[in-house]
Amino acid sequence: MSSLNGLPIKQGRNLVLCFDGTDAKFRSKNTNVVKFFGLLQKENVDRQMCYYQAGIGTYVSPGMVSPLTSWLAKVADEAVAWYLDHHVMGGYRFLMQNYRAGDKICLFGFSRGAYTARALAAMLYSVGLLPQDNQEQIAFAYAVYKKTGSQKTNKKTNYSGDDAMGQARKFKQTFCRPVVIEFVGCWDTVASTGLLMSKTLPFVSSNTAIRVFRHALSLDEHRVKYIPNTWHRTAPTPTEAARDPQKASYASGYNSPHEKMGHETRPETDVLEVWFAGCHSDVGGGNQPSEQTGTLSTLTLSWMVHEVIASQCGILFEETYLAQAGIAITAQEPTIHPRLLRTFEIDAFSAPITDSLKSKPWWWILELLPLRRSWQDENGAWHWTYVPNLGRGREIHVPNPNFSVSVKERMNDPKLKYKPRARYHGEPRWVSGNYI
Repeated sequence: MSSLNGLPIKQGRNLVLCFDGTDAKFRSKNTNVVKFFGLLQKENVDRQMCYYQAGIGTYVSPGMVSPLTSWLAKVADEAVAWYLDHHVMGGYRFLMQNYRAGDKICLFGFSRGAYTARALAAMLYSVGLLPQDNQEQIAFAYAVYKKTGSQKTNKKTNYSGDDAMGQARKFKQTFCRPVVIEFVGCWDTVASTGLLMSKTLPFVSSNTAIRVFRHALSLDEHRVKYIPNTWHRTAPTPTEAARDPQKASYASGYNSPHEKMGHETRPETDVLEVWFAGCHSDVGGGNQPSEQTGTLSTLTLSWMVHEVIASQCGILFEETYLAQAGIAITAQEPTIHPRLLRTFEIDAFSAPITDSLKSKPWWWILELLPLRRSWQDENGAWHWTYVPNLGRGREIHVPNPNFSVSVKERMNDPKLKYKPRARYHGEPRWVSGNYI
């Protein structure tokens, strides 16, 4: 324990926040968010504090007392992300009440919960973190953050996005403290926060407040409302940056958002996005009973634990629970427990894929509609189309994408005859690790 001005400073803790996917909560078929949360040490709050939030579609306002109004609220939350703001501010409130200097903030999420985690990181990037017990200021801080995504000048107020960034800078300097997000881990973030209509928040897809970003993505998901929200890259011009629907790109060689908002210069985020075999919930979990081992989601959970420990962000796991999950901890990194390795090879690499377009045909209604889809090409330019998806696979626009070596194992199995549904360019870079 060190000291500053003669006063003792407590050792920094890990503040680990986990946000579940759409309509997901603790149940018999849990997602990787619940499973990851279950692996964390929780007894010693002087070293680590953990927060779990159920997914979009589970939140009900405290004022909703009627069963009918509660049901309608849940439907609205799932359909149009009605309570997305509340989900983000809920995580922010936990940090405001518990953060102290030296703590490490780590965020995790699946699906729309991954979007929530990244939105929280974006809010912290934009306005910083309020001091403890400033409950009344949270909603205002969130409103200041949301305005920073404006790319147009309001004709009535003559208020532009650059003005909003300046206001965010002043708000941060006046009321808040800057924080760094040590680690953000996501399972298959989707671009649509609602099934029918979506909300877009600024700087969700990239920001310099994040030190390490890890993302497990699905090769076989092909529903139009589950387009992946990958990390956005620098755009070649301000015009191209303005076309980013997530308001996350900035132009190379021009003033970046962190400069406009007065942020100190930081190293670029350590980004790794890896593609795995399986559809959305095969990658993020929730398709199979929680006690079942050797599922596709087991591979992505093990990979995430490996990346957390390799990043040296300091998150503490329960070794007993890791061993039960087949993950053995060494001094430096996790590996699959030797006696379970063969089971993982047989079961996980060849586990069945769950296709929601087949099991839930009503999803085809959306496949027939000319819904907008946008993407960023390898040069950073933005494009969009309104052509019906018709069940087509995802397209990976960055050449030579990172594929898990477990995908190669699956492709090499003659019995499975597996070919990734996603369309990609060039030869994949095979990403391995001691987790398989």
